Amino acid sequence: MKIFFVSHCLLNSAAVVRQGGQKTALKQRFLENTLRLGIQLIQLPCPEFALYGHLRWGHTKEQFLTPAFMRQCKKIASYAAQQAAEYQRFPEQFDILGFVGMDGSPTCGVSVTCSGFSGGEFLPDTSLPKAEKVQGRGVLSDILAEMLPIPLYSLEQAVELLESGRF
Repeated sequence: MKIFFVSHCLLNSAAVVRQGGQKTALKQRFLENTLRLGIQLIQLPCPEFALYGHLRWGHTKEQFLTPAFMRQCKKIASYAAQQAAEYQRFPEQFDILGFVGMDGSPTCGVSVTCSGFSGGEFLPDTSLPKAEKVQGRGVLSDILAEMLPIPLYSLEQAVELLESGRF
C-alpha cells in the first residue's frame, strides 16, 4: 500500500487564508490519480490555522520564524515521523512515497515559498514592501525535511510523477 503525507490545505481549502481557485484543478487531478492508484493520504494539521485561526491574514516565511510557530511545526512533524516509523516497520506492506506540499505557502511550500515583509505597523503613510514568491521551502517543509527521511514534492511535481506512472 502506497502512502503520501499531504499538506492540510490540499484536502481542505477552507483552511487557506484566501479561498477560491486555490489550485482546484490541480488538486482534483492529484486526488483522481491517487484514488485511481489506491494511494492512501495522511493529512497533516495546518499550523497556521491551529495557531491563528480562520481570521488570520497572509504571512511570509520570515514572519513565521518564531519560537511558537516553530514549536507547532515540530509537533506536527514529530507526529508524522511517528506514523512514518510505524509504517516503515512493515516495508513489505507499506511504501511511503513522500510529503506533498503547496508551493507558494510560507508553511508548506516545497520548492517555492512566500518571503518578504517581516514586521511593523500598517500606517496610511507607510509604504510596506510586498511579499514575493521565492525559491525555497516553507517552515513546516523545512522541519519535515529534517525529521523525516522521505522525499518532499510540490503538488505540481506530485501530479507530474503520478501521471507519468512513476508511482
